[in-house]
Amino acid sequence: MNEDHSVGHCSDYGKSKLEMEQAARKQGQTDGLTHTCLRLANVVGADSLAPALQHAGPATIDSFTSDPEPPKGPLRSYISASDLLRVLDGLLALPEIEWPAILNVACPEPIFMDALIRAADKDVILQPAPPTAVAEVTLDATYLQKLLPSLNFLSTAPALIDDWRRLESLG
Repeated sequence: MNEDHSVGHCSDYGKSKLEMEQAARKQGQTDGLTHTCLRLANVVGADSLAPALQHAGPATIDSFTSDPEPPKGPLRSYISASDLLRVLDGLLALPEIEWPAILNVACPEPIFMDALIRAADKDVILQPAPPTAVAEVTLDATYLQKLLPSLNFLSTAPALIDDWRRLESLG
């Protein structure tokens, strides 16, 4: 989804996020400040996959293929915590006039969740996805790349996991 993606049916959570974006836009018209709503991807180690990465034993996730090889779990947009900090730093260095109203913040290439688990040296148990599960939720980061062209994102599962482990060791 890019920043202009039309929103159809969405969850209550999605509706509340859209209401927040609309409120920020309206507030910007009255307070004279520049507001940017960041649509943030999953941050490695701070998302629903984090418990599986942190605990011993295999991780169970949904599978969206009927072929046993190669099995594929959910495809998601991710960003490392280090890259998120670099994005925020880069945005703050720009003149406010260049700040967009809405900006997707994600690594340009989506990652399969099972690839992250495997990169963390964990076994993956793939279970058939229920009918309500969504195979792909990704953000188009093209505008972010144009806004901050010198930013080189960590884009592979091993690089994302290495960054997460490095930051975890600092804690």
